[in-house]
Amino acid sequence: MKVAVVGTGYWGRNHVRVWRELLDEGVVDDLVLYDISRPTVERLSRDFGIPVATDMEAILRGDIDAVDLVTPTETHATLGIEAMRAGKDLFVEKPMAHSSGEARRMVAVAKETSRVLMPGHIFRYHGALIALQRMIRRGDLGDVLQMHTHRTTLRIPRNDMGVLLALGIHDVDIYVNIKGERPSTIYCEVQENILPGIEDSAMIIMTFPDGAKGYIHESWSYPVDDKLRRLSVIGRRMSAVIDYLRPNEITVFDRRIDDSEGLELRDEGHRVEMVNYSEPLTEELRDFVRSCASREPPAADMYIGLAAVEMVEAAIRSAREGRAVRLGDQ
Repeated sequence: MKVAVVGTGYWGRNHVRVWRELLDEGVVDDLVLYDISRPTVERLSRDFGIPVATDMEAILRGDIDAVDLVTPTETHATLGIEAMRAGKDLFVEKPMAHSSGEARRMVAVAKETSRVLMPGHIFRYHGALIALQRMIRRGDLGDVLQMHTHRTTLRIPRNDMGVLLALGIHDVDIYVNIKGERPSTIYCEVQENILPGIEDSAMIIMTFPDGAKGYIHESWSYPVDDKLRRLSVIGRRMSAVIDYLRPNEITVFDRRIDDSEGLELRDEGHRVEMVNYSEPLTEELRDFVRSCASREPPAADMYIGLAAVEMVEAAIRSAREGRAVRLGDQ
């Protein structure tokens, strides 16, 4: 299998590093790089010993089997559809597209051309999250009542998208994956504190059909703490916390209000469970290779990518209209 990495900027460099490791392991047979910034791609070519394609047409016409698209979001639909129509399987970084309309067109072309279309929802491959989902499905936590996420820091905002598409798209998908279903409604409020038209702070509330709630706080304008990346899942029996900055740990709290014989606070303390950790990006790209070889859908398939964009659009509409948006009513 020969892979072309298109887009070699900040995150693209990580993709190139992992693909080089997979090439060395024999997972893929050959690699080529392309970027419209020649100095950037040539620097990576020297660093990792991977040749550079002359242009995008050479990739589309050549013997490339799959394209890994790590370009700006507004180019995903156009470049991705070109690649699939040229017979290439496609991995595309999240968000899969800039709008649900573009994402639906990509899905339609993938089906029409029988190509693999995989969006980069990397948290589907996060070891602690996978272990937490196992705990939930075993019933260790009981019914999930609430989910809380904080992704906050102080940084200069991106000028191409706000926190909803950049960060929130991770968490709406994580909540859907934990619950095994989409929310019935999404409510969102945002602030544009720094750049006009770019929300740098957002609060999202997701309500699920069984009444469970998901609360998401995303912010690039949060100076009072160090970088925070935390998920708490509150269950009827037990609760669990994942600090994404400590990716091989889950903290489990055996604390609850017992209402079996009146109301009683039960506190059995907490414990830290260690989980096997491997780099999510590596596992993600391995899954893409497996999907291309087997023609079976990856763990993060194109419908997951479409649903995530639709949920972010619902959040954006909610913030604009000041009301909860029912999924399917956008």
